[in-house]
Amino acid sequence: MKPLKTYLFFPVYLLLLFCFAGIGDVQAESNKKILSIKDVQLWRNHSVTLSDDGKWYTVLYSLSEKPEPQKDAKEKSKDEKEKDTEKDIAIYGENARTDVLYIGNAQSGVKYQIPKGFEPKFSSASDWIAYLIKPESPPEKNEKSIKTIELKNLKTGETKQYKSNAEYRFT
Repeated sequence: MKPLKTYLFFPVYLLLLFCFAGIGDVQAESNKKILSIKDVQLWRNHSVTLSDDGKWYTVLYSLSEKPEPQKDAKEKSKDEKEKDTEKDIAIYGENARTDVLYIGNAQSGVKYQIPKGFEPKFSSASDWIAYLIKPESPPEKNEKSIKTIELKNLKTGETKQYKSNAEYRFT
């Protein structure tokens, strides 16, 4: 009979040990900040593109979800809006509410910042880059979308803008 008590006591002992060991973890986690939906809306994805010669690169930071104003919420005062904007800039950076394309040169340190830029493509000689600019509002259902394409000379920084429905690529 004695061995049976030993076999029953051991699993109960382990169960109690695991229960008390987990209490410390729960107490430590209770001090952590709880994420809200507003925090999740400002998470960013990023993608990197390199030029053929490796001197130029792009980093595209895009929001995982675009924050939209609440329709039923009361209108915030100008001071409250400014405080929210300052808080977002302090935590997430200057362009927290839009996608941003950064173009940089790894050797010289030259950097360009293009709000709402996406789909960058370098020329084979790595002296030009083309990218799209997101429109202010989405096109209507029956309306054809006209793309805004920018072409930037990476040596001079000069930019030309075109509006077209065509695809773009370097030959």
